[in-house]
Amino acid sequence: MAFQRIHEEGQCFGVVIVAHRAIMDDRKCRESRAVSFEQCRRDDLLALLEGQIFDVDPLRGAKASHRRGLLEIALWMPGGEIIELLVCQLHQHKITHASLCLRVNQAHHASIARTRRMAAELSMLPAWYAEEGGTVWLDSAQRMKTMERQSFLPLSVNWVLEFVPIYNKVIPWGWNPSLVRRLQEAGFPDTAYPSVERMKRIRQISGRQTAVKVLRRLCRHIGGNIPILGEAFVLSSTEEVKAFVLSHSRALLKAPWSGSGRGIQYVSGSFPIPLEGWIRHILTTQHEVIGEPFYDKLLDFAMEFFADEWGQVHFIGYSLFETDKRGVYKENLLAADRVIEARISTYVSAEILHQVGRALQVELAEVIKGSYEGYLGVDMMICRTQNSGYAIHPCVEINLRMNMGVVARLIYDNYVCDGVQGRYVIEYYAKPGEAWHSHLALQEKYPLYLENGKVKSGYLSLTPVENNTSYQAYILI
Repeated sequence: MAFQRIHEEGQCFGVVIVAHRAIMDDRKCRESRAVSFEQCRRDDLLALLEGQIFDVDPLRGAKASHRRGLLEIALWMPGGEIIELLVCQLHQHKITHASLCLRVNQAHHASIARTRRMAAELSMLPAWYAEEGGTVWLDSAQRMKTMERQSFLPLSVNWVLEFVPIYNKVIPWGWNPSLVRRLQEAGFPDTAYPSVERMKRIRQISGRQTAVKVLRRLCRHIGGNIPILGEAFVLSSTEEVKAFVLSHSRALLKAPWSGSGRGIQYVSGSFPIPLEGWIRHILTTQHEVIGEPFYDKLLDFAMEFFADEWGQVHFIGYSLFETDKRGVYKENLLAADRVIEARISTYVSAEILHQVGRALQVELAEVIKGSYEGYLGVDMMICRTQNSGYAIHPCVEINLRMNMGVVARLIYDNYVCDGVQGRYVIEYYAKPGEAWHSHLALQEKYPLYLENGKVKSGYLSLTPVENNTSYQAYILI
């Protein structure tokens, strides 16, 4: 049966945006029934708060402290973000006429706002990799009109502005419980989204513990004469993390569930109090911390795959990308796959890359076991060894979702002339008008030239650009 496909971008880049009907500032409060302080154990507290204050998915942890007549409660969301809740006026260990005031941590609130804005302003991206005749969900008709006016290439997709349950299959950037619930509430058939059990499995596979497991198996199965390196450890207590940190002059600590440079601490052989606090927080909310030695990295790249409905994993190409010093994605090289492979092969041979790719297909299929269908990527590194040679780190991260490397690969293959090279860029603009002026300047400096309907050279924005745009995707050939 042929399915029409819809691409949903509201939960962009694997970031879980938790929608809640909570009070968003200190002035709006709700009355709570009196409850004894002794009864404020974690489970009781969550039962009280979840039922009366907000709808979340679900809370990962809570901590209460009592001082000077106030009960201060900190809650952790699924992604590890902190939300602070103040419960006022304790009298004789009882909350009397206590107003529960939700105060979202300002940095967290700004992060959510930026993520939502990025998701909205880049929501046109699926149109560039959707199947011909597919349907793309947009949050605004204005974006569609702006893009049709600005783009020099026709996009053979349909547009919808609402979740209309007439599709049998949905292809999001990445799956999360919030999206599944939204599809259910909109009346989509259960064929359009994963079951509860599959969602649990997808979350489990998405954790960095899976990358640790796959890395160990790869090193064991393809070692010998192949120059590979890489260690990673799953640490379950503060003592284990401390021992790891003190035994490495340089290392990284990672939260199991985080992405795009988030949830990472760089350490250098010491164990200061702020680091211990971060570790305790991650252990409380996610139960484990991943420890990795620091390697002398020369090159970031990835192998991209597609997991089909029958449980097979297929290699679809390479990704050569750049990140900033925090590990946040910046851009991809746009080039033919053979060109990227040749560049990586200046450090390790193409045959080694092929062996690693074949081994990864087997290991990923074994891990996924049909629980996930869609694109995924495995981040890798070329590192300098102690004897001034080079080695490949075959599994730094596993991204069980659509990712920028796949987008760059598909855009090049479908819209760029073979043999030319360029950049695929995600740009952030801090000030109003900055994106528009940059857009005009790039258009003038790099005029677009097409050959047989594909980009031969020049600048092309992949997303609408307006005066108030903050996030943009574009290619420059």
